[in-house]
Formats: sequence, C-alpha cells, structure tokens
Amino acid sequence: NAGTNAKVTITGNDTAGTITITTGSATTTVNSTGQTITSGNNPSVGDLINVVFNKAYGISPTVTLTPNNANAATLEYFDTSTMTSFKISSVNIPTPNTTYVYVYHVEQ
Repeated sequence: NAGTNAKVTITGNDTAGTITITTGSATTTVNSTGQTITSGNNPSVGDLINVVFNKAYGISPTVTLTPNNANAATLEYFDTSTMTSFKISSVNIPTPNTTYVYVYHVEQ
C-alpha cells in the first residue's frame, strides 16, 4: 500500500524502464467539537505497486530493480513476478509523501 492518493509513473516498456512512486498519506483534521478525524491511509509494509505487462511472458521472467534516488536506496524492497506482471513490495514502512525511483529490467 503506497498510501492514499499515491502516484505512480512508468516510462518504458515490458523489458526496461523507470518507475516513479510518490507515496500518499492520511489526512488528519480537527472538527468543530475538537475531535480528531483521520481519513485515508499512510503507506504500509507490503505491495506498493503491481506492473502489468502488455504481453504475457512464457514463464515468469527475472526482474531486476535498481534504486535511482536516495529514497529508493534506503527502502528495503523486493520484487515478485508472474508471467503477466511484477510487484514491488517493501519490508519496512515507506515515508509518506516521498518519491521513490527505480530502474527496471525484465529478462526471460
């Protein structure tokens, strides 16, 4: 979960490109009675994004991710792939409202 209102941009194709993930965040407000109300979600551990290939591979390909900014380098991430997609997941909590950039290469 990349958080509420997270944004993802992918520049590339099924074999290589750049993924930019900007995490979202929860919003906290105080109403007229002084009650704190939180809506939405901060980023959490687990799947951040799922990238779907335009054309399925014959077997699950190998996906190599390389951090392309300091934030991405500090996030403990991993990828999993199937014949039709790959996911980027994290084992620690991403920082809200932060941009993570990865370069990917997909090989059969």
